[in-house]
Amino acid sequence: MFMEGDVLYDNEDAGKMFRSFNLISQHFENQESDLHQHLFTKLPVAILVLKGDHYIIDATNDVNLAIWGKGPEVIGKPLLEIMPDFSEPNHLHILNDVYKKGQSFYFKELPITLTREGKLTTSYYTVEYQPLRDVDDNITGIVVAGFDVTSHVVDRQQLAKSEQKFKDMITHAPVSIAIYKGRNAVFEFVNEDYLKRVDKRYDELIGKPFFEVLPEFAGQGLEEIFEEVFTTGEPYYAKAFSASFTRYGKKANYYSNFVYYPIRNANKEVDGIMVILNDISDLVQSAKATEESEQRFRNLVMQSPVAMGFFKGQDLIVDMVNEAMLKMWQRTDAEVMGRRLVDIFPELKDQPFPALLNQVYETGKIYKDDEAITYVRTPTGELQEKYMQLQYLPLQGAYKQTTGILITINDITAQVRARKQVEENEQYFRKMADNVPVIIFLWKSDGYSIYKNRQWYEYTGASEEEAQGFSWLNYVDINSRPEVQQTLFNAIKNKTSLKVEFQLRRKDGKYRWFEKAVTPRFDNNGQIEGYIGTMSDIHERKLAEEQLKDAEERLRLAAEATGMATFDMDMQTYNIIYSPRLLEIFGYANTEDQNVMPRSKLFERIHPDDLAIAENAMNRAYQNGSYTYEARIIWADKSIHWIKVEGKIFYSPSNKPMRMIGMVEDITRRKQLEQHKDDFMGIVSHELKTPVTTLKVYTQLLQEQFKSVSDAIPGNMVHRMDSQINKLRLLIKDLLDTARIDTGTLQLDYQLFDLNKILNDVVEELSVTNHTHRIIKQSSQSFMIVGDAARTSQVVFNLISNAIKYSPNAQEVIINAQQKEKFVWCSIQDFGVGIIPDNLPNLFDKYFRINNKILGTYPGLGLGLFISAQIIRLQGGDIWAESEEGKGSTFWFSLPLANIHNE
Repeated sequence: MFMEGDVLYDNEDAGKMFRSFNLISQHFENQESDLHQHLFTKLPVAILVLKGDHYIIDATNDVNLAIWGKGPEVIGKPLLEIMPDFSEPNHLHILNDVYKKGQSFYFKELPITLTREGKLTTSYYTVEYQPLRDVDDNITGIVVAGFDVTSHVVDRQQLAKSEQKFKDMITHAPVSIAIYKGRNAVFEFVNEDYLKRVDKRYDELIGKPFFEVLPEFAGQGLEEIFEEVFTTGEPYYAKAFSASFTRYGKKANYYSNFVYYPIRNANKEVDGIMVILNDISDLVQSAKATEESEQRFRNLVMQSPVAMGFFKGQDLIVDMVNEAMLKMWQRTDAEVMGRRLVDIFPELKDQPFPALLNQVYETGKIYKDDEAITYVRTPTGELQEKYMQLQYLPLQGAYKQTTGILITINDITAQVRARKQVEENEQYFRKMADNVPVIIFLWKSDGYSIYKNRQWYEYTGASEEEAQGFSWLNYVDINSRPEVQQTLFNAIKNKTSLKVEFQLRRKDGKYRWFEKAVTPRFDNNGQIEGYIGTMSDIHERKLAEEQLKDAEERLRLAAEATGMATFDMDMQTYNIIYSPRLLEIFGYANTEDQNVMPRSKLFERIHPDDLAIAENAMNRAYQNGSYTYEARIIWADKSIHWIKVEGKIFYSPSNKPMRMIGMVEDITRRKQLEQHKDDFMGIVSHELKTPVTTLKVYTQLLQEQFKSVSDAIPGNMVHRMDSQINKLRLLIKDLLDTARIDTGTLQLDYQLFDLNKILNDVVEELSVTNHTHRIIKQSSQSFMIVGDAARTSQVVFNLISNAIKYSPNAQEVIINAQQKEKFVWCSIQDFGVGIIPDNLPNLFDKYFRINNKILGTYPGLGLGLFISAQIIRLQGGDIWAESEEGKGSTFWFSLPLANIHNE
């Protein structure tokens, strides 16, 4: 029975619930009290405290965990994750009304179906839901209290039609009872049996005269009986008294045995009558109902998922056992029915259970054992040790004589062994803790130290007595001690974890930096019972951090001295701490009060055509940790400037990008000089092309003339001259290609071609002129490309030539091609000198030349890779390199396959 916002209690069970909620409230108000902590934990009512709108399990007790079949690991987890059976809409509606509307609910004998050991089990609970409020009366969660009334409900269901017999057996015979006051017989009290007998409600009788509310009884002799009892003061007994009245819509004669007892006041005057009436009209129906009830009782036992059995008589003859019990016994029904328990399990004779059962039978008192050890043989003869939770319930007849025992058994072997394992693990933990290279400690809930491992004593030289309590603070550097104390106080007050760094005094008086990490420990009810923590020596790390700060400061000063800007970017927020020079480079006025700005403000100045360059550089940085790019920026006055950005990502211990430190350089002047250089090279290459072509023709004529001359020297000289002219022509060709790339006039002749054929042709051509390396082509698969076959051949030729040139001491170059989704990836691998990591980002820049510490600087203008990269990218592909110095390099390029590329 309940009303919104209030719960009305009308029975003893509800009163228990009310007292439980009072105790829960006292628990949360007095969590420091051991008494309240003990009462909350051991309260025989299931308690559950949920926090927040996700209904996080904040606390619960042993009773509730036993109902769920769970352990303390549920604390801190969402209710619906731990108990998905509770996600049923009606239950969610109740939770939401309590949490969001502040409503209270009280449910008596609420059926709840849970999954236990893979089976759905329905039990009945009396449950109350109350909102949990803080000191400001804000709802912070839900408190649920309940207790198991399954046996009560089951008993009532079994005995609904045969209450007479079961009340005779268990307590007393059911009779109708009423109390009348005064000679006009005003109803003062009636029981349920009486209400059923007269087919009336409680409020229809109480406070009203008997013959006013039950006029049909007038004139049937009751008036005289009332008067006689009031006059004589003697009880009046009647047997098989007949009265005609309407009950449940049917008028008939009903028979009853009753006695009218006079009730006397303080003056010993009769001022009321108590009637005790036994309706004997339903004796036949009652007998039939009793038989049906017994059958229902048997059905309940037989269908119960818990192992149950009824043992009859003092010899404990098996009268009824369910499937769960037979499964536990590993016996069949035929093997046990009608036999004594000790005949089925002779090994029990030397165990305490026969004596306990005999004691229950003789005394009529229930026996329970939450962890009994039994030794039972299997059908194969194996003697097994089992831990059982058992109950022996005596069943009594009409004269309260025990007729048999109902045995309920729950096999808890797995749970007990798990608990014992935990106890063994604790001992193992202590041994292990003494051998780890960090200090480990345990606190009580108030921070009082109760355990430290061996490392603490070896480091501090303290004794065990000196290590108890709060004495460890004496070893903390006195300058850090107040801050450390406050940090610990806040964590304990808020029941949270913490990390704090401080200097700790060693036994030789020297101090070293330590990091203290503390985490709460929870008991089975979800309450903090203490803390566990570690102290790790971070002295070297702190020194390294100081050195890093010094290095960063020196870098900043050096950068500013050379006109560069420095920055430090948070990789989570992309906020940048910058030096003043950064604003100058990006064309911002230095009017900022703080040296922090979002990265987006800098990106606003990047030329729209170069934004992709900056974004790609960031993507590469996430992969390899290195951040570098060159791009144009546009100042507010529309002037264009060039910048070069270089940075490095620093990661957390969990490999999470935390910050990027780098420099920004204004390279506008350098770019202008490069442009002048490009213009000059373009003019020179155009001017040289014609005379070099002429020289080539004359050289070829001279070669023809000297073929017939017997002297070989002039012919060799002309051949060498022709070779040098060819090199000059290639140089001029690279310069012309570079000029076309810079001006955007490099034209590609798109056509469908097979990359495999290009690779075969280039390998064949180089195999004729190359006598130092074996070129191995591993793939023969055709890859159809829409692009410029000649230019692609130029790229392959250049990459293979470089592989040969930069691996003078190797003998092989490996070529391979493979499909990657919608692209073909081609690789050229050598086993030469390799490339230092600092050179990799600039490999494909114009005029960049590798300076190898072993082989020195190779001749050339540094245009081959630049041109190759532009050719590949113009065809929709990409180019990159992987290398390890001293072990060789692999150059890759990718091109889109023809079936997904529109010409």
